[in-house]
Amino acid sequence: MRTHTLNIQDAEHTLEGLTVQSEAGEPPTYSEVLYRLYLPIGGSADVTVDGRKTTLGRLQLLTQSPGEQVSFSPNAHLLSCAFHHNFFCVRVMRNEVFCDGVVFTRLRGLPIVDLREDGYPAALARFEELSGILTGESLFKPEHAINTIKSLLLQAADCKIRHASPDESFQVTPAKVSEIVARFQDLVEDNYA
Repeated sequence: MRTHTLNIQDAEHTLEGLTVQSEAGEPPTYSEVLYRLYLPIGGSADVTVDGRKTTLGRLQLLTQSPGEQVSFSPNAHLLSCAFHHNFFCVRVMRNEVFCDGVVFTRLRGLPIVDLREDGYPAALARFEELSGILTGESLFKPEHAINTIKSLLLQAADCKIRHASPDESFQVTPAKVSEIVARFQDLVEDNYA
């Protein structure tokens, strides 16, 4: 399994910032402090998410927040990427982007996004683009990667909102978050386990 990693510097140490799987197959083992995305290739995949068994359809994207447990059947064929919240554009720019609340939410069941026929090719292209960014020679790798992740997550949020059932409602306008509330959210995300 080939993966490519781009690390970022924290004030105290280097963090695993972004890891992208470049060849479809069983995903590598990721740290539990990372956000993860899984995209099936060539068919559906049986998956267990925090003890709940389900099937990830061939046109679906599974999102995983830090601390959640996910395992796939041995015959699953997937692409994946994982990223630390310091690399995660939504957390860094909390007031500008709302897609984290739509894409990673578990309030409406498992965090699966139905991409459908119109969204799947673009999501696959984003995974391939991330792999290309990490293997390429650019002075702006982090910026390119952040923009690509942001694009992928915004596309996933858009698909989730457009294909939501009539009884589901999503807040599509980001609310202004005060600095103290944002800091509290950061502390909860870092320490809830």
